[in-house]
Amino acid sequence: MNMLLSRCTIALLTVAFTGIVMAQIPFLDGWNRAEERNQLNQLRELQRLQMLQQIQQQQQAQEYQRRQMEQQALEQQRLQEQERQRLQQQTEQNQRQQDRQSILAGWKVKVARARAKYPDFGAVVGEITPGSPWATAMMQADNGDDIAYYLGTHMDEARAINALDPVSQIRAIGRLEAKLAAGR
Repeated sequence: MNMLLSRCTIALLTVAFTGIVMAQIPFLDGWNRAEERNQLNQLRELQRLQMLQQIQQQQQAQEYQRRQMEQQALEQQRLQEQERQRLQQQTEQNQRQQDRQSILAGWKVKVARARAKYPDFGAVVGEITPGSPWATAMMQADNGDDIAYYLGTHMDEARAINALDPVSQIRAIGRLEAKLAAGR
């Protein structure tokens, strides 16, 4: 009988346990759905974060490209400005060279005229080039040959003019030009 009771107890307990377990299945099912929703939400959040990260990377790449383009544009402008300055300097240098050649050509004519007028012109004046303000002003003056001969025979006055600042040198040659032109 004990054995029968044990079997009955076991059967009852099995039925009771099965009922409890069966009663728990909807609970477990609900727990599984909540877990699935939680996992789905985590997956969505992960996807959202990945998408935000991709957007940020794209924005950073675009910003980098924009900065690169700006730097290239600035470099291009700098190179263009350097080229413009180089061309301007070259143009100015060419103009100075042309002016110098023009002054020298005009001076050769005046020297030829002076050699006829002053036989010792070469010995008194020597070789003059347009290197200083007074020499350039004298070579451009209409009577520059007369000014050169005068200064070659009046060395104190020539040294005084040479000691002046550039503007004063040019003014002194202008006054001497007028003085010698009036004395003709």
